[in-house]
Amino acid sequence: MIKGQVERVNAKLEARISIDIANINSPESGEEISVTLDTGASVYLMLPRETIHRLGLTFLRQTPVEFANDTTQQINVYVAAVSWHRKTHNVPVFESNRQSLLGMGLLEGSRLTVDARAGGDVIIEEIESDGAA
Repeated sequence: MIKGQVERVNAKLEARISIDIANINSPESGEEISVTLDTGASVYLMLPRETIHRLGLTFLRQTPVEFANDTTQQINVYVAAVSWHRKTHNVPVFESNRQSLLGMGLLEGSRLTVDARAGGDVIIEEIESDGAA
């Protein structure tokens, strides 16, 4: 189980958790990073350019990304080792200008419970697989 908290940021509520993120070539050098949950994003993670460079993440490619305002931009994509539900996963990380976001790509296979009030609980639990495809 992963726990976090709802915070009021600039008059908006944000569901936030902290996750361990590292370079895939040196997982022992990772750090705990606070991210905002974004259920409207299909990506795994978006991290600021400074965080990506500090962790020394490996560049994968550029890819077009469509944003909520109907604009499309070429975005750099990297790979990181992320601790998620007691396992380490190599996941794509999209570069952002300033936000650290966790999207539905990483939440897939999880139950998300949010007490939507300042100070409310954020709980992410792994959904046990029933073997069905």
